[in-house]
Parts: sequence; structure tokens; C-alpha cells
Amino acid sequence: QNACATQAILSVLMNADDKLDLGPHLKEFKEFTGALDPQMKGLAVGNSPVIRKAHNSFRQHTSFEIEQDKDSKGEDAFHFVGYVNVGGKVYELDGLKPGPILIGDAPEGPCAWAERAAEEVKRRIETYSQQAGAEGSSGELRFQLMAVVNSKIHEVETKIDRERFLRQRANISLVSQGEDVGELPDELIDDDDAPADIPTFEDLSVKPLDELKGIVAQCSANIEELSSQIADEKKKRQKWEKENALRRSDLVPLAFCAMRHLAAKGLLMPAFEKGKAEHLKRVEASKAAKA
Repeated sequence: QNACATQAILSVLMNADDKLDLGPHLKEFKEFTGALDPQMKGLAVGNSPVIRKAHNSFRQHTSFEIEQDKDSKGEDAFHFVGYVNVGGKVYELDGLKPGPILIGDAPEGPCAWAERAAEEVKRRIETYSQQAGAEGSSGELRFQLMAVVNSKIHEVETKIDRERFLRQRANISLVSQGEDVGELPDELIDDDDAPADIPTFEDLSVKPLDELKGIVAQCSANIEELSSQIADEKKKRQKWEKENALRRSDLVPLAFCAMRHLAAKGLLMPAFEKGKAEHLKRVEASKAAKA
């Protein structure tokens, strides 16, 4: 149920550049479903244990199943679509449509196609807003734009590795010229894995000692700064993990237990009135801020 977001993410990932590392499960799934027609691909998504487990892991658990009246609008409905650049064309991928929708040619540039997609998103927002206004709808229209991007932690780790390779080469060049560099800051890493864009030993061997020492110092400073970025990203992920765990938790039993204890001590109604007053105060403050 409510697999729209999962389907949109899968649509983007399955149509992404081959350079994207999908991981073993999605890579195997893409290879397996590559020759299937759209209907069979849809069945494969629904019958994939890995995808099902990942999707259901974000399901909110509740103690009650609320039945809506037939005339009730029920909960807010959210719909997700994806935009991708394939073969120099920008496409919209909507799980409710029979196939991809061509938006137009992708502008030249690494991420320039996203500008074309953004134009389409703005046009759609304006269209929906105008339709809602013409129909006199009192409901709220909300839009959210998300992107499937590389892991920031992985990107920063790649930069750290580059700095470490360069620092090691600079240190080895200093040692080869008789300089005492003291204890090396890192364990030795295999130089064969070094990126191709950093200076070679031959390039470094002709540089003055002061310049080599400056390279070592700058690399160490860069590594320290990048390491702090990784620490910040890990803190963000810990926060997200807690938020997701809380969002999936069923807090109704906790609320009932707290209400019973408050009622037993004669504190339930005073707590209710206090909470109500605080809520009204926040409402008034919000109105004043918008005025």
C-alpha cells in the first residue's frame, strides 16, 4: 500500500546512468527485469522481497484502523513522480501513466537537464494551483522537490583518500631528499590505487623542500576539515534514524497510559486545559506573524 514514493524512487534509479552503483540487490533486479514488458516489471516490483521489506520498514504502525465514511475525503493524498535524463532527453516517470512522458531535449552540461525538469515542475505547480482556485477548493496544495544524489559521506571520503595519497607522495619525496618527516600520520596506503589527477613522484621530486612541506601541511589541514564534515553528516543520519523510528512508532498506548496516570492523580483536566491554552497561544502567535 502507498507505494507511490517507492515506485518513483525505483523509476529514477532504474533509469539512472550506468555509473551509479545500485548495490547488489537492485543491480540484480535491473538485470533480471531489463527485457520484461512494463506489466511484468510491475509484478516483479511487487514480488521482490528486498523491495517489499525496504518499503514496509517505513510503514507507520497503529493500534487502530480508522474507517472513513463513504463521503469522507479521508487522509491527504500524496503523489510522487520522477524526472530523469536518458539519451539527451528529459522524461517524466509517473506510475499512474502507461509510459514515460517526453518533456523535451536536455540542455548541455552535467546537471543542466535538471533546469529543464525544474521548468516543468514550476509549470505543473502553477497549473494545479490555478485548477484548485477555479474549482474553489479549500484544501491545501503542497509540493516537495527531492533529488536522488550521491552519498555525501562517500564523496567526502573520496576527497580524503585523494588528500592522503598526495600527502604520502609528498612525504616520500621529502624522505628521498634526506628530510626527516617524523612519524607518518597515516599507515601506508597502496599507491597503485591513487587517483590519476594528483602529481606523480617525478613531478614532486623537482619541487623545493618548502613547497613539499607546504603540500603536506595543506593536505593535513584539508583532511581534518573533511573529517569534520563526515562527522557532521553522520550526526545528521543519526538524527534521521531517530526521527524515522519515532515516526514509525505507535505512541497511542503511551498516550493512554499517561492519561490514566494523570486521571488517577486528578491532573488530567488541568493538564488538558494547560495544553489547550498553550495551543491557542501558538495559533495566535502564528496569525500575528503572518499578518
